[in-house]
Amino acid sequence: MHRLVLIDTSGIAALEQLHRNLQRRGIALVLANVNEQPLSLIKRSGFEAIIGDENIVRNLDEAAAATR
Repeated sequence: MHRLVLIDTSGIAALEQLHRNLQRRGIALVLANVNEQPLSLIKRSGFEAIIGDENIVRNLDEAAAATR
């Protein structure tokens, strides 16, 4: 997500829908390289609690490790 510099509530809603779709298929959503503003809104909106803070990681190596 390193190229995403701004997100709004409709973007959070899209992430929530993606998470639900993936969850139904048994696939974890892991967010990597999240910039400051999107991360702030992800936390304030409660989406971090939905996916788990362990699924928001600093880089792709950590994302790969989180899915194991």
